[in-house]
Amino acid sequence: MNKIMGDVDCRVRNSAVANPNSALEKFCMICTAVPDERTAETIAEKIVENHLAACASIFPVKSVFRWKGKLEHASEFAVVLKTRTALVAECERELKKFHPYELPEIIRIPIGGNREFLKWIGEETAEHSQGRNKYNQGHP
Repeated sequence: MNKIMGDVDCRVRNSAVANPNSALEKFCMICTAVPDERTAETIAEKIVENHLAACASIFPVKSVFRWKGKLEHASEFAVVLKTRTALVAECERELKKFHPYELPEIIRIPIGGNREFLKWIGEETAEHSQGRNKYNQGHP
């Protein structure tokens, strides 16, 4: 781990200690990449439908990575889910059900931002076990 990443991790941990109600501890994005748009849509639909995330963004990406000792290039689709940190483990389990890769990329990034948007994420994911959707009028 490089020094910059260590500093970022330290700041996130310190902010949580200083303010346990920090948005960085309550909300996050979960990012993954998949080989095709249909898989990306399936993952996004299943996770949002089950109220494990409030919404998902899907976009094409070019990836460069080392896999089994070989440099690889791939055209993929990124999926970015916005959710509550408390739901990360459940999101990860659900994501793995539909992810075709042997080693799926699953990255959690703490987020803050527009309070109304964060509140909406909380509301949309609060009732995930009952499967209720109070916001049937589209994205805010």
